[in-house]
Parts: sequence; structure tokens; C-alpha cells
Amino acid sequence: MASLWALGGCGHDDRYRIDVDLRPDIAALGSDDLDESAPAEARLVAIGAPALPALAAALAEESEAVRIGVVEVLREIGPPDASPLLLRAAADATPAVRREAVMALGLTGDRSGTDTVERALGDPDPRVRAAAITACSTLCRSPRAIEKLLDIAVQGAPRAMTSLTTILLDDDAARADAARQAVRAAAVPLLDGAAPAERRLPAALLLGQTGDVRAVPVLQAALSESLGLAVQTQIVIALTRIRDPAAVVALRQAAGDAALRPLACRSLATLAEQQVVGAAGACP
Repeated sequence: MASLWALGGCGHDDRYRIDVDLRPDIAALGSDDLDESAPAEARLVAIGAPALPALAAALAEESEAVRIGVVEVLREIGPPDASPLLLRAAADATPAVRREAVMALGLTGDRSGTDTVERALGDPDPRVRAAAITACSTLCRSPRAIEKLLDIAVQGAPRAMTSLTTILLDDDAARADAARQAVRAAAVPLLDGAAPAERRLPAALLLGQTGDVRAVPVLQAALSESLGLAVQTQIVIALTRIRDPAAVVALRQAAGDAALRPLACRSLATLAEQQVVGAAGACP
């Protein structure tokens, strides 16, 4: 696995080219010793695009540990040069390699990986699915993927909740709007009393992030339950997104709890700045 690395540019003058044998560095990527693997990774990243043919060969031929190391190098090289190989790694037969590749696509925000990440939400391996849930926060766009994330979130998966919240607050207005529509379509039916109780609150939390007032009754009722400070904090944050007097009433209730009062009062101040009725002066 050798790569021809151009050190300078002067036409095709061979005086400006040297042959670099990348086999030792690629083999070192699979080492458990960071003193061996980290310098090898740094050298391959520094070489960049000229190393890609050797990295492609390694993805096809080397051990799982080396292939994982190759994915780490590809992540550092980044799009667009490394994108085709990351997509190939995301289809690797070994779940650990697929997981690293899916995570890398999400971390680089490479749009060419959107379809791959969305498909990985249905991967047979739970580790790959978990990676896809995280990567979705930067890449997932289709209503089908958003609905899948919502279905995972309302089953009590914090990682899916976090990804969906990130998408709903995305600077890409079209992406955020599409997510809001998908969340509302899927979450509202889960607020009904006939829906499983354990799904109602996650659905309401996500619906609240869209600013939908229909989430308030479920959120307000949950404030009276012994759900722990972390969950109650999420409820207050969701209520802050709802610019409606009903949310003000619920936040006033939250302000009566000593642990929640500082956050609830800040939320009420935010709604007061947005001129929501009843929010001004709620926390004297």
C-alpha cells in the first residue's frame, strides 16, 4: 500500500515527488498503544487526499481494528475528499466499523451521508442505531427519519430527544420547519388519554419545543408528579418555547417550587419580553 505524495508542484517534474510507503502507518492504526497509533494517524491525516488509495485498500483488506483507525483518519481528512470512503465504511460487514463511519458522517456534517445515516436508524446492530441517532442531529432531514427519531424518543431514549431538539432549533429554517411539522403530526395523537402514559410526556416535551400550545396540559400535569429535577427542568424549558398564556400559568406553577423557581422565573421573563399575557411581573 504505497502512495505517491507530491511535495511540490512544478508540472510533472519527478524531482518534486517522492514515494511514501504507508504500510507501517496503516498497520499502526490498529495498535492499542496510543504512542504508536496516534502519530500514524497524524501522519496519514497530514498526507491527506494522496493517502486515500491506500486507505481504500485498507478498508477492503485489513483487520477490524485497522479499519476503525482508517475511519478516524477519514473523519479528520473530511469532506469532500474522504466522503466516498466513509460511505463505503458505513456499509462494512462489521458493526463497530459501521458505527464509527456513521458517527464520522455526523461529526463532519457531510450532506452526502444523509441517506446513509437515515438508513442506519434501522441497522440490525444497536450500536450502529445509537450512532445514527446522534448523527441525525446534523444530517437527518426526511419526514420519515424525523418520525423514526420521534418513535425512538417517546420510548424514553434521551439521545433521540436531544437530536430532535437540535433539529427543531436548526438554523436551516426549511429543515427545522419540516421537523416541526413531522413532530406535530406524530406527537399530537400521543397526547390523547388512550396513548400509553410513558409516551405522553416525551411527546409533549417535543411538541413543546415546536411552540405548540397543545403540549401544555400534559406538561403542566407532569410538574405535579415526582419525576425528578432533570425531567422538570426539561418541562420548564419546553414551556418557555410556547408563547401562550397557558404556558405562563404552568410556569407560575413551576415557580412555586423552590428548586425550579430560578429557571421558571427566567422563562417567565423571556415570555414577558415576547409580550405574552400574564408573564410580566410573575416573579416579584
